[in-house]
Amino acid sequence: MTDAINEREIALDILMEVNEKEQYVHVLLNEALRKYQYLEKNERAFISRLVKGTIERRLTLDYVINQVSSVRVNKMKPFIRNLMRMSVYQMMYMEQVPVSAVCNEAVKLAKKRHFNNLSGFVNGVLRNISRQLADMKLPDDYNVRYSMPQEVVDILKESFDDVTTAKILDSFLKERSISAVVNTVKTDKNSLVKRLTEQGITVKDAPYVENAILISGFNYLDDIPEFNEGMFQIQDISSMTAGLIAAPCKDSRIIDVCAAPGGKSIFAAISMCGTGCVISRDVSDRKTEQIRENADRLGLENVIVQTVDAAEHIVQDEESADIVLADLPCSGIGIIGRKPDIKYNVSKEKVSGIVTLQRKILDSVCSYVKQGGYIVYSTCTLNYNENEANVRYIADKGFVPEDITDLLPEALFEDAKKAGKDIYDKLVNDAKGGMLTLIPGVYECDGFFVAKLKRK
Repeated sequence: MTDAINEREIALDILMEVNEKEQYVHVLLNEALRKYQYLEKNERAFISRLVKGTIERRLTLDYVINQVSSVRVNKMKPFIRNLMRMSVYQMMYMEQVPVSAVCNEAVKLAKKRHFNNLSGFVNGVLRNISRQLADMKLPDDYNVRYSMPQEVVDILKESFDDVTTAKILDSFLKERSISAVVNTVKTDKNSLVKRLTEQGITVKDAPYVENAILISGFNYLDDIPEFNEGMFQIQDISSMTAGLIAAPCKDSRIIDVCAAPGGKSIFAAISMCGTGCVISRDVSDRKTEQIRENADRLGLENVIVQTVDAAEHIVQDEESADIVLADLPCSGIGIIGRKPDIKYNVSKEKVSGIVTLQRKILDSVCSYVKQGGYIVYSTCTLNYNENEANVRYIADKGFVPEDITDLLPEALFEDAKKAGKDIYDKLVNDAKGGMLTLIPGVYECDGFFVAKLKRK
């Protein structure tokens, strides 16, 4: 059993990289958990929750610290700033951790990293916060209550009313499920579920997608024989809906641009029962290696992996594809619940630059679709300019929206009805116009947008 301070120190080092150097939390956390595989499962879970939670609640934590501290958070030394955030997170959201342990371990860490002169400050502020927390009233604005930067709130409010915006923001703070698509080329859902449950893994039916499951209670994916044997692939339910809407026929030729890590390519290849051809592309060898590893593990011989920049037009591909899958780079607002650091890097200027890139890619790939073929455009964001406006942009290139009502699972309509008439009407009307917006907090998945258009 390792000393608890080591877990906090690991977490603090990750927080420094993410908050001060804008590194990706999911990348650094995965690397750390792989490096410290020898730790107990509960110790790794502590690190994971502490890192993600501190980043997720950063604005709320800063508000609380600023109510008590004589030095505002943005004026603190970076190490102390992140140490304070991490410690207050434990006080506010990790009830099983004693306050005394939080304060003592924070002081030890400050001294260990040669901040002896500030250890008294750390101790005093944390103990004052612990005494005042029960009576402290948080303001009712979205920024503090949901720890959400105003730029993201403003973007959401351009598309949704206040009630729906609040549902979305609240959902981002909820724990996310791990979903997987069953590789029906190798096995069937019932057989896979039986094998996984026999190992003590908790398996539930996933919403909306028939051949999908939710899994929990396992240690590492690589420890699951069925994963290594290619019987399933991790993919979010929202992303799977793009595959449902694509609905490829057997023997189709599909070009998937910006494909890494390959979820949509794999879903399409499985949907075609191993027939046809999925040309799966991304911009770098590092990304395409991810796709290749996944396709090889699943034994999908109908996936061809290529390193290609989607913005570069390939003349030979013109009018060659039955379906083009275009899940393009985006602001990522829909997956903030899974990658909380995204929200601190969103700005309208950056979104404008992303839209320019999206349209450059669309200029290149729309011509790859055969006459009568389809483009399935998708993003993991909730922003009109990146979604509906780009559907209009595609339509101007000789495409017409395809009614996708019959391709959507009935459970989506049921969940929309529960959310109210406006949400239900939006789902119905959007589906007739070839579009689907998956709203977190309304539907049981991440935020996502999908559109299907047919070439005239």
